[in-house]
Amino acid sequence: MEYINHRVREFGGHLTNDMDAFRLQLPQVSKSFLVHNRSLSQIYYRSLEGV
Repeated sequence: MEYINHRVREFGGHLTNDMDAFRLQLPQVSKSFLVHNRSLSQIYYRSLEGV
């Protein structure tokens, strides 16, 4: 149990607040990744059209 308490304190001190913050950030990160990935694939396919 001491190990778990130590890990919680390292992350931020309050597990509920940390999980809420992480849950809010995860969709934002995944959305920006998808937009970035789509942009890269469009650039790649456009470069192939010129070949």
